Amino acid sequence: LEAKLLTGDLTFHLLMNDVRVGDTIDYSYTIERTDPLWGNRFHGEFTTRWSEPVSTSRLRILRRVGTALYVKNHDGAEPTQRVAGDWQQLEWLWRDRPAVVADTDTPPWFERYPSIEFSQFADWRELATAASALFAVSGSPPPELAAQIAVLRAAGTNDAKRALAVVRFVQEDV
Repeated sequence: LEAKLLTGDLTFHLLMNDVRVGDTIDYSYTIERTDPLWGNRFHGEFTTRWSEPVSTSRLRILRRVGTALYVKNHDGAEPTQRVAGDWQQLEWLWRDRPAVVADTDTPPWFERYPSIEFSQFADWRELATAASALFAVSGSPPPELAAQIAVLRAAGTNDAKRALAVVRFVQEDV
């Protein structure tokens, strides 16, 4: 709710008493995820360094043997891999990670901290195919919308002119 949007994300706040400079705070958490919307496939990202030094950090992914997993590693560390029965474990373990000194002149979109991205989608095409059902349109648009679409289509002789008409419509009327 930080951005006043309901997204399904949960935020955990903890107020700790008697924490002093130099104290080590130890915590762990588990994320179990299945999402029928994505065919029960998962995706995520794990940051591997932060603006503060970290004593120990660990990422562990369990998946069924034979299940696709695509990893994009911006950290360079390789996981240890183990198989136990039907499960394969990938585990990254870091110790004594120094803080990342962030450059204050970087643009907001720049990824300052190394991370590991993981997904069960092979590429954007596979993701788009899975997501297309979310945007399926059935039936015809209402008459008022159909009329506006016709006006915008007739606004120019090429795609650039029609795109400009759409932008103007959004800026002036939406």
